[in-house]
Amino acid sequence: MTLDEAKQYIQSVRWQYAKTYITAPHEYTVVDWKPETQQQMIDFADFILANGYKEQFYSKTYTVLQIDEYKYWFMDFPTTNTNLINRTFIDDDRKSKIVEFVQSPGFRHKYGMSLKDVEEQMNTRFTGELKMKILDWNVSSDITDEKYEIIKSFNADMCVLQECLPTTFEKYKSEWKHAFFYSDTINDKDSSGYGIAIFTNNCEIEFTPNFNRNFRYVIPLEVRKDNASLFYLFAVWTKSLPEKHYQNVIKALDFEGYKDYLSGPALFVGDFNTPTTKENDKAYQSIISKGLSNCATSRDEYKGTYSHSKEENYFTADYCLATKKMKEHFGISVIIHDFDKEKITKLKYQGLSDHVPLEITSKSV
Repeated sequence: MTLDEAKQYIQSVRWQYAKTYITAPHEYTVVDWKPETQQQMIDFADFILANGYKEQFYSKTYTVLQIDEYKYWFMDFPTTNTNLINRTFIDDDRKSKIVEFVQSPGFRHKYGMSLKDVEEQMNTRFTGELKMKILDWNVSSDITDEKYEIIKSFNADMCVLQECLPTTFEKYKSEWKHAFFYSDTINDKDSSGYGIAIFTNNCEIEFTPNFNRNFRYVIPLEVRKDNASLFYLFAVWTKSLPEKHYQNVIKALDFEGYKDYLSGPALFVGDFNTPTTKENDKAYQSIISKGLSNCATSRDEYKGTYSHSKEENYFTADYCLATKKMKEHFGISVIIHDFDKEKITKLKYQGLSDHVPLEITSKSV
């Protein structure tokens, strides 16, 4: 058998992903699927033996041959007994990504799928339809019944609420299918108990495996529906300790453990605690420069979301920022609500909060 004949044989048979070997992704072909190629399979096994090299797999050693993007091996001796040939990608990075994906809730095995089918599902798993409205709001000193009525009036699929207490979270969580709360006392000077509450009715949320508590609070969550991954949500309410507020976001964006999340569809939503104006936007620009884009319109990019005092003194502090894939696949847009500027109070959103709500919607691309 020549190399060209080997390539013709490879193209003529079916290759199927071996689902039982999760940590060693590969695929195989068996002679029973195409009995008329039995002699070609034996000839290919001889070709591997004559031209390959030795490679150890756990306690066994096989002769392996690289052709294009794959390496091939067989297991039967003599080669006349060969009825199965294996192959896998040469690129270890491709294989490691598949290992992680097939162990995630988003993987859906289909009979007869190949390694490339698995890879394609991995690369396109977030491109399905997503119709969702997310309400983001710093409620200012906890949820009250009056604030909760406003929250419900938005009829949102998910609510991301900053500055909530766990006791109040417990009061309202039974009204939602899924609920999540996070706060910590990593720093002794920040032991108030206030945290981020998330309520949702049409999808599940859970910590990602690589959650790093030191970036306070930039909380990476996987959003799933029917056990399939939709996108990653980074719920934000930054703290001043141990880092400056915006530095928590920068460090999260630079964290190696989050790289895979950021290469896919992800949203950063919440109160960044970085009071910004068009004239003073250094911290904001340092975040945007990391590959995120603001989902607000250009007209509203610097619209005030935080009322600093009783006077009309407004800053942009609350954002919905998206990765490239999130914006491309799901068409995210944002409505930033308005303050009642006539109120002589710092709580200029209906006299209840010093932050306005952000209403985030998907166009379902």
